[in-house]
Amino acid sequence: MRVFFQKSKRYVTLLTLSLLFVPIIAFGELKIHIIDVGQGDAILVQCDGQNLLIDAGPEEAGRVVNDYIINKANITQLDYVIATHEHDDHIAGMPDALNGLTVQNIYSGTGIPLSYWFNTILPKVQGNSFSVVRPTQGERIELGEATITFFDQMTNAENTNDRCITVRIDYGQNSILLMADMEGEGEHFLLEQQTQIKADILKIGHHGGNTSTSEQFLKAVNPKIAIISVGTGNKHGHPHKEIINRLEKYNINIYRTDVFGTIILTSNGKEWTVEVSKVG
Repeated sequence: MRVFFQKSKRYVTLLTLSLLFVPIIAFGELKIHIIDVGQGDAILVQCDGQNLLIDAGPEEAGRVVNDYIINKANITQLDYVIATHEHDDHIAGMPDALNGLTVQNIYSGTGIPLSYWFNTILPKVQGNSFSVVRPTQGERIELGEATITFFDQMTNAENTNDRCITVRIDYGQNSILLMADMEGEGEHFLLEQQTQIKADILKIGHHGGNTSTSEQFLKAVNPKIAIISVGTGNKHGHPHKEIINRLEKYNINIYRTDVFGTIILTSNGKEWTVEVSKVG
């Protein structure tokens, strides 16, 4: 079920999902930009001319994300936006980040009221409407030749972080797992669901905090590369040394935005390349 927001009307209309049939697009490349937003998350995904934004960082990062999307990635339209949960370091930058862009489809965490999208975001974007969806377990969307799969949300968890949206992106033989702020209880829940979580790259949960990335979960994912989106000198002490030690124990290559700045991952469907905006 979609909630459809339209600027010209002061109400919302419920629409059922419909299937779209599109022509096959030639295999190209998948680009994932882990944008340096300090202590927070903002991830831009591009594939075959289609674009997805996952979170938008804290409020002060919104214009940085907007500038990156428009001027560095040369994008004016987002086919999808995913807001993983309601914490400010993931969503407070969203109004400025989406300013002036055309947005088509939004997947919203359960803790974000639908009124937020209508009252705060709709006046900022180009065009007259977008749809807002609460994702369901195993739901998939296609971004060009890439497939984004939504994992089951632990909606009854007491901890907000364990209720956040987490996704896996598959492109050819390559895969990446994006954990937002999920912590130990949510990781255990995913393992119990026997979700397919093995991936080449793991975007570490909760900025490298020691309540995430348990050894059991890390062994199940078995990544070659770990990405940590984190702010320099943050008050939480992220990433915690315990997590860094755990990643090093399994010989996982670590890329941190506080060290390397914006990180760009590119896949041709067979292998990944990594670019960084500054020397570590």
